[in-house]
Amino acid sequence: MKIQLIDFGGRSPERAHANDAGADVFSPKDAVIRPGDICKLPLGFGCQS
Repeated sequence: MKIQLIDFGGRSPERAHANDAGADVFSPKDAVIRPGDICKLPLGFGCQS
């Protein structure tokens, strides 16, 4: 899967180790999300197929 940066202030997802199943994502803005809250938080990237 290819990653396309939409907001160039954002970071691409990163794998801490080469054999990791998932990747860490980072928010380009600070936000407080309390337990039980549901929110949409733009991450600044999209996926290409």
